[in-house]
Amino acid sequence: MPECLEPERVSIRDIPGWATESWNLLWRRPLMFFAASIVYHLLALAARSIPYLSLLVSILLCHILLLLLIRLAESADLTRTGGFFPAYATIRKAILSLLALSVLYLCIFMAAAVVAALLLPHEPSGETASPPLAAALGWIGPGEVAFMILFMGIIVTSGWFLAPLLALHELGTRDARALARRAFNRNDIVILVASNMPFFAILALAALSELSLLLSLGIVPLFAIYQYVSYRHVFLGRKQNQPLPARSTAGRAAQTALH
Repeated sequence: MPECLEPERVSIRDIPGWATESWNLLWRRPLMFFAASIVYHLLALAARSIPYLSLLVSILLCHILLLLLIRLAESADLTRTGGFFPAYATIRKAILSLLALSVLYLCIFMAAAVVAALLLPHEPSGETASPPLAAALGWIGPGEVAFMILFMGIIVTSGWFLAPLLALHELGTRDARALARRAFNRNDIVILVASNMPFFAILALAALSELSLLLSLGIVPLFAIYQYVSYRHVFLGRKQNQPLPARSTAGRAAQTALH
């Protein structure tokens, strides 16, 4: 396990800075992030038609997207080019670990659905009424809701930093999980507060049915960038994004002047 990845303690006062830096990083390469989000949503919709395995495939897609977006966030932060190819190589190496994690989360959420079914009132109203378990499972679907499921799974397993560690370092699942848990134990209150902010944002998003799909195209990549920024601070000790090169800054100033 690399010694340079020893996590440090951070303050709850750092959370607003994480949100600000994440927002700024999103707008460095918005087309890249939004394109990845659109492709994910299309694949998640297609996953609905897979019999018996739709939920597992949806959760696996969430894992893959998260690793991809974290690699792209690092690429935007360091102003590197060609972020998709390193991200593809990372996903290919980690695919078995991602599948194992997806199965674990699926079991967790199936168990949660059974508990929810026991708590739901069951008043048969005819032959078309769905059993409580079916109603509970019906709430869990692909798309932005499936991403919320992945997020809840990360919180349940105290693995907030697991995806960045798998995406950005040559670590096995065991080492990455151990480091993620160590970082969480040192910053448990901070991470619980920081991670539940997007959780409630996604819940609010689901309530806005007319705008949920459109808004989720931006919230999904912003969530991954936010996770990258928090990882960067805890493991690398860097709060702020790398400054843009002078040439990029000048180019943006020229574009602003033209408009």
